[in-house]
Amino acid sequence: MDYPPVADKVEALIADLPVDEESWFWDFVASLLIAVLKRRDRDAGVPDVCGPHLCCELIRDLRQTS
Repeated sequence: MDYPPVADKVEALIADLPVDEESWFWDFVASLLIAVLKRRDRDAGVPDVCGPHLCCELIRDLRQTS
């Protein structure tokens, strides 16, 4: 059975969420994405943005490491 990539799953989860850009939710999602990204590539950097923008950048980076 094939499963969608993690990046696709998280992107679908956060799409159009009515969550404020200042919410802790984005920090939580970003930390999960960073953990997955670092597991795949220990040298991966973290973009210098925050909130939903950070999550979108991390999803993009995650797709590039697949």
